[in-house]
Amino acid sequence: MTLNTDNDGGTMTDDDHIFEQKTWVMLKAMYSIIPDALSPPPEPAEWPKTRQLADLCDEDIYTARLLLLSLEKKGKVLCSHRSIGNSLRWYPVSGTTDE
Repeated sequence: MTLNTDNDGGTMTDDDHIFEQKTWVMLKAMYSIIPDALSPPPEPAEWPKTRQLADLCDEDIYTARLLLLSLEKKGKVLCSHRSIGNSLRWYPVSGTTDE
């Protein structure tokens, strides 16, 4: 395991870097479905499902959910936080394509 210093002076493992890369791939996949995020966003029933985003990124649904929750914590995406058609829905926050 390799340790690297992150921008905040903390250490990140190779696994941490891979996870960070995957979160940005997930965000870019969301923007491939929704190229122009609207503010305010449409109704959550119109947002992409976890499964749609997982399939786009070739991830299992559980990994996709972890990645999306990480993006939500960073303020990059919104989550429906209640199941719509048995699935959580996700929407990019307007203007968050930058890393």
